Amino acid sequence: ISALALDASQTDKKEQSVPDDDEIVASNNTFLNPQDVLINVTAEHDPAQVYNITIHKLIPSSNVSVCVKSCAMDKCTSGIVTPIFTQPDYPPFFEVLNVTTTAFEVRVTPSRYTQYQVRYCNEDSVCKTIFTPGSVSIVDLMPGTTYTVDVREGLRDANGQVILGPAAQTHVSTRKYDSCVYNITAPFGQIFSPNYPNMYPNSASCSWLIKTNPDILISLVFNDFELEKDNKCISDYVSVYDGNDTNAPIFGTYCGNTAPAPILSSSDQIYMVFKSDSEVQGKGFSATYSELYKEDLVARRGSEQRIYSHVEYGNQLYDDNFDRDWVIRAPAGHVRLRFSAFDIEKILSLCLADYVRVFDGSNDSAPLLKTFCGYQLPGEIISSSDSLLLRFHTDHINTKSGFVALYSAVE
Repeated sequence: ISALALDASQTDKKEQSVPDDDEIVASNNTFLNPQDVLINVTAEHDPAQVYNITIHKLIPSSNVSVCVKSCAMDKCTSGIVTPIFTQPDYPPFFEVLNVTTTAFEVRVTPSRYTQYQVRYCNEDSVCKTIFTPGSVSIVDLMPGTTYTVDVREGLRDANGQVILGPAAQTHVSTRKYDSCVYNITAPFGQIFSPNYPNMYPNSASCSWLIKTNPDILISLVFNDFELEKDNKCISDYVSVYDGNDTNAPIFGTYCGNTAPAPILSSSDQIYMVFKSDSEVQGKGFSATYSELYKEDLVARRGSEQRIYSHVEYGNQLYDDNFDRDWVIRAPAGHVRLRFSAFDIEKILSLCLADYVRVFDGSNDSAPLLKTFCGYQLPGEIISSSDSLLLRFHTDHINTKSGFVALYSAVE
């Protein structure tokens, strides 16, 4: 938006009242050039009156300017120009690297914004905030402490006001002095071998007990894996157990350069052991863990699984006043969703009665990707993270046959 004019030139007409809150949709006004919009507010007005105008449909994460001019007859003032930075509409992607006893690095993937707010809090909720154009090293930390780290796209405008987008968050535990034993209760986070991504030490012996709430499972995914390799994995290795110690059933013992397949616990605990001998060293490993509700659907690579709109699909129409959510997770990648059958009530061109909605995350606070109704098959959807929320809603009248959705995991 480059021009916003308040026009009071029509003095021979009766007074026109301008609402206190006019809603202006940018795309519906006269464009001066491909990037400019002119908005005229015409009225005989009280100089003391305040006009509030809301401008919609701007591009997220963009820099625009508003110019306000006073006009009379055919003359206008030069105007007052104010720059505006629109808020980002999705969280940034970042990684935590080089974790030591007193420091770690936050590395942000570049986007349209050039500034990021990095906020980290210790277990006592004491927080610090840093503004950075990209990667930043967090130092002077306490050993053996779990920190909550969130990153937002952000920028300071000309008035010093900070514009921030939604946060991406993780949990990181600094290493302990003379110890490599971790008890983890945070709902999600990252795990690293000692000194990762540098060589792990000889004769290391580490353990991680990840424990969450009852009725919640744990997903464990290895993102990077490089250990000394031998046929029996007895030199340097990682062992993962489906419980709280080495007496629990074992998922497997792993070594070499091939990352283990994603692991899903059968209870609320996972126990992991890392050991190295006195000879060959490697880069080690990094892993990500997260909570997974038992009712969540787990997407698999290479095979599609089905979701039916209702239990009686194929035999009878779906019910009135029906609401159902499905959370689909892909522990090692993204969720791909497509429909093989689709027949949902549609009123005119609107999806206001019965509809299917897909959110780019595990709950409805995530970005809404699409809303569907009618009988045409929706296109394929791939999540930007490891989860999708599929929501089905019906009203109190008119029912149809429903839908069949197929989901799988992709890289």
